[in-house]
Amino acid sequence: RTWEWNYAESPPFTVERQGFVDGVEVSVKVTVEKGLVKEVKHGGTSFATQRLEHVLDHVPYRLGDLRAALQGSGLRTPIGQLLRLYY
Repeated sequence: RTWEWNYAESPPFTVERQGFVDGVEVSVKVTVEKGLVKEVKHGGTSFATQRLEHVLDHVPYRLGDLRAALQGSGLRTPIGQLLRLYY
């Protein structure tokens, strides 16, 4: 199956995860519609994740696209820590 079949043509869905970013526990809720990130909500006090609530808007829910958006965000937080929360 292709990405288009698995994500772009699927009903809206939400991914919820918890983890640590910069040593702070964070919870993340990512809503995906038609294969694109529709909304990101964070729980926790990490400044890094609060800045990302709009960085991922309308980004395709694919690992490479999420990585590119995060790398372009200008944050110093290791991208791997963030990707584990979002994907």
